[in-house]
Amino acid sequence: INVENLDAFVNPVYHPNGKEIVVTGLMNGQADLYAINLKAKKAKKLTNDIYSENMASFSSDGTKLVFSYDRKSIETNRKSGKYTYDLAVMDYITGEIKIYDIFHGADNINPVFDHQDNVYFVSDRDGMRNLYKLNRSENKVYQMIYKEIL
Repeated sequence: INVENLDAFVNPVYHPNGKEIVVTGLMNGQADLYAINLKAKKAKKLTNDIYSENMASFSSDGTKLVFSYDRKSIETNRKSGKYTYDLAVMDYITGEIKIYDIFHGADNINPVFDHQDNVYFVSDRDGMRNLYKLNRSENKVYQMIYKEIL
């Protein structure tokens, strides 16, 4: 798909309605989330700020969009000299964004909703990348993989 109003895009994810995809789009050096209408081949900006939004995933009903977000890292200064990503969820209808207070200062990346709308993601919170599950109904985080290195 050649989209007129984007310089480049990555990480496409289909909306459950099958009529659009959401991508991390790059325009004039700034990464934002865009919804691309597949029929019209036009992109609509979902975010429009100085922060980076990456690696989005839809909830099973298409009403929520989870993604990695560097807003808190930029607003509260960098930790150890690097920008990091928190998890955020956007209400796809209103555009309202909620940042989860989980492992701030770590890279929390590749979030994906499961069929029960829990969020699986990868984090380097302890220096090693591990898989975690955010159980949204319990508001608890579980480490899914642990491997002791001798």
